[in-house]
Amino acid sequence: MEGVKTGIRFSKETGRHLIHVMDREADIVAVMNKCIGDDQYFIIRARHDHSSQMLSEKDKTDTPELFRIYQLSPALPNPFTITRTLRNEKGKEYRATCEMNSCSVKLRDIDKEINCVWIKEQVADDGHAPAEWFLLTNCAIKHEKDAEQIPEIYSKRWTVEDCHKCYKTGCSIEKRQFDSRKALTASIGLLAISAVVLLRSRYIAKHQHDTPFEIIVTDKAEQELARRLADKYLMPIDRQLCEPHSALWWLLLLGRMGDTRDLKVKACPDGRPFGKDTPFFSL
Repeated sequence: MEGVKTGIRFSKETGRHLIHVMDREADIVAVMNKCIGDDQYFIIRARHDHSSQMLSEKDKTDTPELFRIYQLSPALPNPFTITRTLRNEKGKEYRATCEMNSCSVKLRDIDKEINCVWIKEQVADDGHAPAEWFLLTNCAIKHEKDAEQIPEIYSKRWTVEDCHKCYKTGCSIEKRQFDSRKALTASIGLLAISAVVLLRSRYIAKHQHDTPFEIIVTDKAEQELARRLADKYLMPIDRQLCEPHSALWWLLLLGRMGDTRDLKVKACPDGRPFGKDTPFFSL
């Protein structure tokens, strides 16, 4: 709820609309009503089997389960099929064919109608039960393409997990030995900037790997320092994989300067397999 309130203040100060992307712990009626009342969009993975029946109607049917989203959504007519990238429990990506549907529904205690987007993996290839999601949102859904955007936006939530990893592994936040709340809070705030830069560097290196690294590192002195350090740290194989002074060059340099023991690269940006001398960084 505090995060939602922060977003509301941000929207009022900047005039920009936000979409609050939240996991199952945020499946709380008060959170959704707060977003609705303050014109904030949300996408929340359902944790509770919400009902479209009001309390006064609850005892008027012998099959109340048919009005609950866990049965209502999969039973909708004309589901469509999509192929998209999913993640397993360990965060590894894979491609899967999924059934999908959406409906607008007025759920008990929620102030306005919202949309429920249902998506389910057709066949799980690792022996586990097929993955399934019920996503609640007040974003407009007028056709299938709008519905497809909801799980696509929700999938960005994994970046939060990556940010925590940057905090813990890249920035060693748990090893800070401050003994006051004020000092620790200041440290977390400063390291948040480093975490964002790391995530942004990885994103650009993966999707636009030939982009000049000066887009990421804007300080002239730091740019010159990076060029000098590259002569010391980059390996010959690194120079074969990327253009000099590109985003990928910068990411490989960061990794070479850090701890490389637990990191791997699986494929070159152009799809070529890596050899035994491949640099470590996993994109």
